Amino acid sequence: MKKPPLLSVFLMAFSFPAGLLAQDEPFARRTVVSGLNSPWEIAYGPNDSLWVTENVSYLVKRINISNGTSTTLLNLSSNKNFAPNDGGRWPQGGLMGMALHPNLFSTNAATRAAKPWVYLAYVYSRPTGQNCSTDANASGPCNFATRIVRYTYSGNSLSSPVTILENIPGSNDHNSGRLTIGPDLKLYYTIGDLGAGQFNNSSRTNNAQALDVLEGKIIRLNSEIDNDGGADDWVPNDNPFYNSSSITARDYVYSMGHRNAQGIVWGNVWGNLRLYSSEHGDKSDDEINIITSGGNYGWNEVSGYCDNNYNGLTLGGNSSVDEDGHCSATASNAPPAKTLFTRPKATITALTADYLSWPTVAPSSIDIYPHTKIPNWHNSILVTCLKAGRVYRMRLNANGSGFVNLAGGVDTASYFRGQGRYRDLAVHPDGIRFYLACDASGQTSGPTGGFNNGGSAPPNAGSILEFSYLGAVLSVRDPVTMLQEEAEKNISVSPNPAHNMFRVSIGLSMARPYALRLYNASGVLVKEMKARTEETIVNIAALPAGMYYLQVLNAKDQLLKTEKILKQE
Repeated sequence: MKKPPLLSVFLMAFSFPAGLLAQDEPFARRTVVSGLNSPWEIAYGPNDSLWVTENVSYLVKRINISNGTSTTLLNLSSNKNFAPNDGGRWPQGGLMGMALHPNLFSTNAATRAAKPWVYLAYVYSRPTGQNCSTDANASGPCNFATRIVRYTYSGNSLSSPVTILENIPGSNDHNSGRLTIGPDLKLYYTIGDLGAGQFNNSSRTNNAQALDVLEGKIIRLNSEIDNDGGADDWVPNDNPFYNSSSITARDYVYSMGHRNAQGIVWGNVWGNLRLYSSEHGDKSDDEINIITSGGNYGWNEVSGYCDNNYNGLTLGGNSSVDEDGHCSATASNAPPAKTLFTRPKATITALTADYLSWPTVAPSSIDIYPHTKIPNWHNSILVTCLKAGRVYRMRLNANGSGFVNLAGGVDTASYFRGQGRYRDLAVHPDGIRFYLACDASGQTSGPTGGFNNGGSAPPNAGSILEFSYLGAVLSVRDPVTMLQEEAEKNISVSPNPAHNMFRVSIGLSMARPYALRLYNASGVLVKEMKARTEETIVNIAALPAGMYYLQVLNAKDQLLKTEKILKQE
């Protein structure tokens, strides 16, 4: 697909609840690719690519970041027994989580060839004849089954499937479905409470607190067999509830008490390895959790903190909520690291049926910014949201166990608002570019939405958007961005400040031509040209005085350097 031109920068200033601010760092937006069928997972892949799962078409695609062309690596549409518009309810999600084995990123060919594995989670079965009406308020839950499979990546395809776990309970609501690989090379997978207690799943028993059922859990699996035999091959022996004598649901469980954890990511914060998760709240209290082995995260006894704001109300079918009572009696209780946002009981009970007005953000994924490029962003948590299309940023403290205030004294900042209904996010290794997968539908595939473009189409439906940071870059360089370090030493701009022109000197031995892109302070692209020699003159006589940002990119469209240029009269 042809790459569209760069679009404008968004310098956002909106009204938000107390402690929340839209920040003014400058970003340029570009559409990498459009027309995707409900992208669910987006991951940065080998050879500067993006990997995407499409949850309705059941396609896995590899996207060329530079020009937006896509290659279909796998088509799983025939691996399920249901289809769009076949008269039955669609599962929430479909083809969902994906994780790439770290060997695929090695510069050593032998290492890449040893374990060229990609892991996928997808719903594959809907029982025949079940009462599963497309009416959101009809009686009778919708049951599905999910499996996690390992594939081998070779050339332009994924092949040789190996089933790790199947018959994972699924639903048309709250399947969660996010998958990641930890630093221990184990797989972590989120399973929701299947919408128990609401809409057409109102009669479904909520099993988030039942250890012997996979619903409402984060499970942990081996990424390769440990030769214990049978199902035990895929169960880590150090799981918190492991019992080698007979493998049951509890053997897979890593944590419990989850409602709908659609985000999960590992972070290394100054040597402290932690697993972070984002989770949908009820009418308030979306959660950011730090997941620990054997931890109980409260649902459906608690929503958010143990502050009693839901006492006497109903949570996931539980009409006798006693938050303090549960927390006091549960030794493994793990309160959230942060909520978005906590409200008192009086506010919650006064909410109308319009869920779009509830104090929730609908967190759809979570990531961490480990780089040192953008000032004050190092070790920030990034959460994509389905409501109002925004990315929230919260900065972790020194050991990653909690959060500290951002610049200006606020604790949470909002970015890229209103440009799409964001399902997932990937951070480029250069620390400058961010990729956001935009839902094709204005509503989810849950009880209140249709899987096939339910509701009004959101902005940039089915697109992958790139947001490139244009501001000042810190001098500290990340070890994974040696290319930028070399460029920093060998690319110079003079004079600066400039009047009618400036000279770009590039002393690098790389394939040419280089691309020079000049943006004004509002992020609008005002000049673009090619640099084929070591020195290139950029004429700015026709431009008004002010601040500009110059981007220098190599022939592979990789960002080498961003320089602030002051144009004087």
